[in-house]
Amino acid sequence: MEFTQLQIKSIIDAVVSKKDGLNALMKMTLEALMRSERTEHNIEVGDYRNGYRTRKVFGDKHRITFVL
Repeated sequence: MEFTQLQIKSIIDAVVSKKDGLNALMKMTLEALMRSERTEHNIEVGDYRNGYRTRKVFGDKHRITFVL
């Protein structure tokens, strides 16, 4: 799916303007980056995952938890 820069900005604005939106955006971004990194790693080395692990980061005013 292809979006224009204006469409992307509009989507991000809609997410961030909601309650706890900045943390939601941060969580989605980190999950996408880590998923992409894992995909690249699997291409080079092979899939040696041993399940999923919970990750925690500090967001805006509280901790954000996600699973990868």
